[in-house]
Amino acid sequence: MSSDTLQNNFVQIPRAALIASIILHLMVPTGWLTVKALEALGISVFPKTSIKDVYQEYVQVDLVGLPDISIRDLEKLDPSLPEVEAPAEVQKAAEDDSMALEALKQAAVEKEKAEEKLKKAAREEEEKKKALKQIEEEMKREQALKALSQNKERGRPKLKGNILSKGTATVGGIGTPKDQFTAIIMAKIKEKFYIAPTQRNRGLNNAIHLELYPTGRVRSKRFVKASEDSFFDSGVMQAISEAEPFPIPEDLSLLEGGITVRFKAEE
Repeated sequence: MSSDTLQNNFVQIPRAALIASIILHLMVPTGWLTVKALEALGISVFPKTSIKDVYQEYVQVDLVGLPDISIRDLEKLDPSLPEVEAPAEVQKAAEDDSMALEALKQAAVEKEKAEEKLKKAAREEEEKKKALKQIEEEMKREQALKALSQNKERGRPKLKGNILSKGTATVGGIGTPKDQFTAIIMAKIKEKFYIAPTQRNRGLNNAIHLELYPTGRVRSKRFVKASEDSFFDSGVMQAISEAEPFPIPEDLSLLEGGITVRFKAEE
């Protein structure tokens, strides 16, 4: 192999770089040897920092069996005195705490009792108001009924339609006051009653017993005799409801026992 071939197989390095590399590699061992030589002569190039061990004083305390008083207070105790269960101050403080706790419990009980009394008083007051209101309503109803029963003495004005016309007939009677009052009621009902053409000439008739309040309103109504046509009967009942209130006679005794009104399809 020729020298030209070998020269081509190696990397060409500049001479200046090669020299610098050699100098750097020689400086490391030279520097180390220099430091060791100076240390042998007592000269420290890199002084070492000595770390001293640091200890902190502490006291181990048994948390399970802590003393009742501090060490300073323990030094003040007289060892000649007999041993007691606890110092008087501690016992007094414990008694005071117990008394304070008991006082708080008692205050809570008293507060609960006071609140219950207030609630009970409020309920009683509400019941009294309801009772007074009920009594007032009953008194008003009683006064109204009493006023109605004394209508004649108080001079209640006459209601239109209470007196039947005697008519123009010269023969025959006009009936009792009860009959006259019944005729007035029937006339007012007939004003609201309509007879269908299909109900005529079939002999339909019924009778209804009415009881009235002194105000003219119907207290009760019931069939004494019903017809064969339920539509005819229901029409009469509807007419009675629409005709309210009815006129009231001056003599309220005519309302006693009620009245019976009769209807015929031919009328």
